[in-house]
Amino acid sequence: MILYIVISLQFLILASVIFYFINLIRRLKEKNSTELDNLRKDLKLNNLRNSLSQARVLLEDIELKLSHLRDDLKLQKLHLPNEPTIIKEKFIANCEDLRDSRIEGFLNIYETACLQYLQNPDFYSYFRDDYAEELFDIVESKYFEQYFNAATTRYNNIINFYNKNKIR
Repeated sequence: MILYIVISLQFLILASVIFYFINLIRRLKEKNSTELDNLRKDLKLNNLRNSLSQARVLLEDIELKLSHLRDDLKLQKLHLPNEPTIIKEKFIANCEDLRDSRIEGFLNIYETACLQYLQNPDFYSYFRDDYAEELFDIVESKYFEQYFNAATTRYNNIINFYNKNKIR
């Protein structure tokens, strides 16, 4: 009888220890899952910031170069009216094409981020908090207006984000 009681107690102790470890593992998974979600969120935000920063730098760089090239061309036409300018004009046109490509790359980053936000606003609330004002400025800017023509825009997610979050 005592052997039966000892075995029963050992079984209960073993079952309690197993139950304790199962609950401990479950809690650790939940904690790790939350930490993993936060880490994913931080990584996505950092990737977005890096991508936008690079795109901004490239865009500002080409705008500065275009400005200098246009100034150069004006000075040449003013001081050397008989000199051919066709090469500079073609170079400026190529740089303008490059600028347009960089603008589209910049807007594509925002387009993707807006899509992710619209699909999961709770998870991407940081995006709205950090980038809404800049996106409003972009959509309302004369510089970008050709990209947001309602009939021809390819940036519907930016427009949807703008319309959904407009606070001005």
